[in-house]
Amino acid sequence: MNIKKGIQRRYRKRTKEAKIRYKIATSSWRKLPEFTVIGTQKGGTTSLFAYLRQHPNVMMPWLKEPHFFNTHFDKGVSWYRRFFPLKSSHKIGGEVTPCYMYHPAVAKRISVLLPNIKLIVMLREPIDRAYSGYVMGRDYGWDSAETFEAALKQESELKKL
Repeated sequence: MNIKKGIQRRYRKRTKEAKIRYKIATSSWRKLPEFTVIGTQKGGTTSLFAYLRQHPNVMMPWLKEPHFFNTHFDKGVSWYRRFFPLKSSHKIGGEVTPCYMYHPAVAKRISVLLPNIKLIVMLREPIDRAYSGYVMGRDYGWDSAETFEAALKQESELKKL
């Protein structure tokens, strides 16, 4: 690696850390989200996230899935607020964390903290979704089945155990 690229990487890392510190420091001045997208894996949430980020009146977090209401709830509301626009902004804040749909504590947590939030639910026809999941798993090396049918058979055998 040449010296210039090394300096650029350190600068980007410091800049990202500085932005995070700024967002945490200004969290009390930030809005909570007005909507959240939940859904299923391979259901189109990544595409919707990308489209929403392009809208001039919507501010989406730099991180697609903050996982606040399931994984990071113990970090507190200040941690969560850092993802959203300042209260003085005209932009609408929102987030996309599909797996909120499946976590048992999420519904109660959202209803207490954000009683007026709009939920956008992304679903997909189950067979197409399962096949897309199989292809992704095969591409990443998570699924060793030679065919989709073999993968379904393996899964049904696992459920019998």
